[in-house]
Amino acid sequence: MIQMPNAHDVLFRTLADPTRRALFERLCREGEQTVGALTAQSGVSSRGVKASRRSAAGRLVRDRHAGRQTHIAHSSAR
Repeated sequence: MIQMPNAHDVLFRTLADPTRRALFERLCREGEQTVGALTAQSGVSSRGVKASRRSAAGRLVRDRHAGRQTHIAHSSAR
């Protein structure tokens, strides 16, 4: 029988990754950022930021598109 991971497992696994955790902390500290701004200061490629966003970290962050740019913010930030 295959068991689906619970929400806490997903959350802790996501935050255990140092890169994802650093990006998430930065979003919490500085607020909404474009993918370009996140990559410029973190050393992570835009593909890496987008992959983190689509992975389990997607539950922690939200994104919005404005023209050609993607803006990412902590999911509870409004």
